[in-house]
Amino acid sequence: MANSTQTIRRGDVIRNSLGFNHPNTLGGYFLIMLFVFLLYINSKTDISLLSVGKKISLFIFVLLTSVYFEVILANSRSSEIAMIIIIPALCAYMIYKFKVPKQWIGMAILIVTMVIAILLSYFYDPSNDIISKMNVISSNRLFLQHTALHQYGFGLLGNPLFTQGKPFWIDNQYVFNLLCIGILGSAIYLIFMYVVFKNSFKGNNYLLFVILISIVIKSAFESTATDYYSFLPFIYSFKYFYFKD
Repeated sequence: MANSTQTIRRGDVIRNSLGFNHPNTLGGYFLIMLFVFLLYINSKTDISLLSVGKKISLFIFVLLTSVYFEVILANSRSSEIAMIIIIPALCAYMIYKFKVPKQWIGMAILIVTMVIAILLSYFYDPSNDIISKMNVISSNRLFLQHTALHQYGFGLLGNPLFTQGKPFWIDNQYVFNLLCIGILGSAIYLIFMYVVFKNSFKGNNYLLFVILISIVIKSAFESTATDYYSFLPFIYSFKYFYFKD
């Protein structure tokens, strides 16, 4: 009988997928499950108003499960980056109830992240020591994204000849959008994200805002923001769609 737990070695680290097709997929699913869990808890009882004991218990649970799934099992660096954003933000929210920044703050972070991610890929230069080290740390992502952008190009509607994984895996949502849906599709994606950020502001949902920011940053290292399971926080935001600004 085949082993349902796929393991992948990266250097001296053994990564586990627990039956998923890749450890990064395990990390991604756990991350979204954690997001949904926090949003659900916060929708029932404002986390910032919980008793000290319940806050400590919740924080320990989030921290330990995150370390176990994201660091020990999957060792998914992109999901770990998202957790580095979420865990301190959750801790801060337990101490003080923050107001949600306006949607323009979220969009500014998104646009800056997107521009940097695309430019680093498009103008990748292995002769630059800093860029070369970034490529090594990112498991050759910059080189693959650079190659795909210059081989397939991108236009108003993308290039229909590009297929994820054949031959390139593009672990960058913003580059992936350019290749698959082009400039127009990327613009529509930005409009959609603007609406989602505005929803978080109208609902004054700080946790949702932080979760969206973590997805924005994670998207520079994986192209999973448009996967069906990643849409759950986006869908959740539309409960505030008809709220007044």
